Amino acid sequence: MGILFYRLEIRSYLKNILEQLKSVFQTMVKYFIDDPSKNSHNSTRFF
Repeated sequence: MGILFYRLEIRSYLKNILEQLKSVFQTMVKYFIDDPSKNSHNSTRFF
């Protein structure tokens, strides 16, 4: 019982991380697609 709950916790935790990564990735893509020439000098702040 406890192990099953533990696995569900891990799954939801990983899902939250994936959701955050997805939103960050979408933000980066939108940032670069909007106006790359204007934002090219700021691109280093993501890395």
